Amino acid sequence: MLLNGFKKEVFDQETGRFDLLGPESVRVAETLRSLATSGAVPGDAITATGQDIQDQFASGRYAVAMAFGPRYSAYVDSAAGYDASTLKVRAWPSFDSDSPSALLGPYWNVGLSAKSGNLGKAAAFVEHLYSKDASLAWAKKAGQVPDRRSVLKDPFFATGKGEVITDFVKIIEADGARVLPQRIEDVTKLANVLNGAVQRLLGTKDDITTILKDAQSELGWQ
Repeated sequence: MLLNGFKKEVFDQETGRFDLLGPESVRVAETLRSLATSGAVPGDAITATGQDIQDQFASGRYAVAMAFGPRYSAYVDSAAGYDASTLKVRAWPSFDSDSPSALLGPYWNVGLSAKSGNLGKAAAFVEHLYSKDASLAWAKKAGQVPDRRSVLKDPFFATGKGEVITDFVKIIEADGARVLPQRIEDVTKLANVLNGAVQRLLGTKDDITTILKDAQSELGWQ
């Protein structure tokens, strides 16, 4: 997300790769290191679970937390160290513009098995998942951004819980907002390697260039 916070397109849209030793990657690494050395981000942040972060935020020990939309209601319900009505959703900042950085937007994949013994019923169920009724149910029960834009016209989105979702929609639709490339190869490996690099940036004094070179080597992006 931070790498997408530049006016320049950092990611190769065909492969999803980026220059780990480029000026943008170095700028992001320096930012993460400075957040750790200043105490703004704890050195063990990368190993914390979502529940750990929520608990610390609820107690008022964390001022800012990164979380997906469906967890927002849990943050509101667990608030203890602050007034839950003051909790707001914000976009990631950019490095060189007023536009927000990219969001990490998780999504569900639904498919049918060719060997299904009830292929017709299964297909009908999948079609139902993308109906207006189901899309609205996902929004109401799980805080999900609906997959149908027309659903946003429902009165629910004028309520407190619904307005949070429209806040996410505004961020997604903001000028300059971009998403991560769809063709990132072996995204699981990439996430693991980058998590290790971020952990070293936050929790050690290892040289930044060395950390980035090690990540590049581990990925085989020579």
